[in-house]
Amino acid sequence: AALLRIADRCPVHRTLEGQVHISTVLAPAS
Repeated sequence: AALLRIADRCPVHRTLEGQVHISTVLAPAS
């Protein structure tokens, strides 16, 4: 929960999290 609150406050962190999530989703497919 704390990490989610930090992500909500920090757009850069949220963007990095999004990129990691996308990479995690796409990696198994490739």
